[in-house]
This record gives sequence, C-alpha cells and structure tokens, in this order.
Amino acid sequence: MALEQKDNLTGKTPRKRAGRLTTQQLATVAPAATAKLQTAPTQTFNRLAPLREQIAQRAYELWLARGCAHGNDLGDWLEAERQLSTQ
Repeated sequence: MALEQKDNLTGKTPRKRAGRLTTQQLATVAPAATAKLQTAPTQTFNRLAPLREQIAQRAYELWLARGCAHGNDLGDWLEAERQLSTQ
C-alpha cells in the first residue's frame, strides 16, 4: 500500500476535484502564468501613456486658468478626462 502524499500547506491529503490543481501541479504552472500576468499591466500602462500625458497637460491648463490655486488637483484631472473623452 502506497502512502498518500500530504499537502505542505494544510497537512491534509489533497482531494481530487474536477478542474482543480493540486499544490504540486500549481507550483509547476504558476511561474509561467505569473510571467504572463506581469506583462499585461506594463503593456496597458505603455498603451495609455499618451492619453495620460494629454490629460495631465489639460489638467495643468485648467490649474493655470484657475490662477494656480492649490487643492483641486483631482477635480482638474477629472475635468480634463471629461473634456478629452468628449472630443
């Protein structure tokens, strides 16, 4: 009779469930999946960089138009987003 291998995290024998990975299986596929997930935010960030720059420029213009008064940076940013989204 073979000894059943216990899960390192829980100390229990893993049950086989349809569509679920055991801890050992997950450990072998996790690095590849993690690598794919790490590139997605960078690609999105780079794709949206020109839009962020336009919003920042417009928000700066709104700040200048208000006489450079501090305390409404979020409002300026949101207004710049609204204005650019309607163009």
